[in-house]
Amino acid sequence: MRRLAWLVLATARAAPDTDTLLARAAALERWPDVAALLRRAAALDAWWDKGTPPPAWTVSGATQVRQPWRRIGAQANAKVVYRATVDRDRGAGVYGIESVVVKRSQKSSDAGGGTLYLEMLYLEVLRGAPGVPRLYGAWRDGKHVTYVVGDCGDPIGKGPPEYGTAPTVLSDAFRRKAEAQPLQLARSLLACFRSWASTGHLQNSFKAEQFTMTYKGEVFMVDGPRLLANAPLGEAVLRTWGSKLGESALQKFLNAQRVKCETDDDCPPTKNNHSCRRPGSCEAGARGAPEARGKCLEGTCALLSEKTHVYDVANRPWLLPYIADRATGGDRAFLLALIRHASAEDPDDRPSFAELVGAIDRRVDGVTVN
Repeated sequence: MRRLAWLVLATARAAPDTDTLLARAAALERWPDVAALLRRAAALDAWWDKGTPPPAWTVSGATQVRQPWRRIGAQANAKVVYRATVDRDRGAGVYGIESVVVKRSQKSSDAGGGTLYLEMLYLEVLRGAPGVPRLYGAWRDGKHVTYVVGDCGDPIGKGPPEYGTAPTVLSDAFRRKAEAQPLQLARSLLACFRSWASTGHLQNSFKAEQFTMTYKGEVFMVDGPRLLANAPLGEAVLRTWGSKLGESALQKFLNAQRVKCETDDDCPPTKNNHSCRRPGSCEAGARGAPEARGKCLEGTCALLSEKTHVYDVANRPWLLPYIADRATGGDRAFLLALIRHASAEDPDDRPSFAELVGAIDRRVDGVTVN
């Protein structure tokens, strides 16, 4: 395994150039607007190399964030989080203040290609997409990086800190929205997943605290997911930063290696609270996708993909099943049918998030969905 890891890194400098990635993405017809994603990634890379900020940033220093900063969340080794406010962008002709969240690294230094960079990459590359918090900007204090994002409400629920069988307790706000507007909430949830899962991201630290909901019922994923190394964006990041970070670069990517296997047990699972492979790692009723638990297909371990998360939303008691349980009549039957389709063992038999969102839209518009 180590030898293969070094082989991947040794070829990082020879990874496909941007034109090649764009051509490949167009041929695959599965990566939406990948050219825009790569342009935004390049803009963030330039700032990280001490260049100018990306054009959409409106915050570039601590003085632009109003005091007081109120610390929120549990203690964390990687970063500390505050809630604060900023002035609205007056260039848009709108005055007042907006609530924001400030995240500051606790580490001694922040490197391009590292964890904080990857979280900012998620925010910048998917700027404006449903369920992705707005990145206002960032600045450096010496070797530390602090960045500011939009306040996207409170967590939809709370589960075990890492893994365990304790059930996830969902918020009253999420419960009320599920009871009052189940289809709208399901659509918001699926649209959030579509934004990042369809662009080569996967969240393998899978718990309710990663997701928040606004008073309007908009669902956001607030902690950055990991990149799939076989997606165009993942390849571009590995090309840019892989040779600088060394072997540790591969640890930040999924699908970085094609693992040979004879049985499913030979295939490494994702984290316990995502794969649910280890006994006692997930609550009752939760089940990880076969490829997340480890699936051997014709001598090679199956790769992760958008369809992995399609399975996840259908097989976590706190996601689609929770909403379906609170729906009634035809809406309940409709959501249960979506769950059945999304739970197919073979990823090729599962719908995409775009197809799931489209099905809800047609249902809301009064068109029968088979």
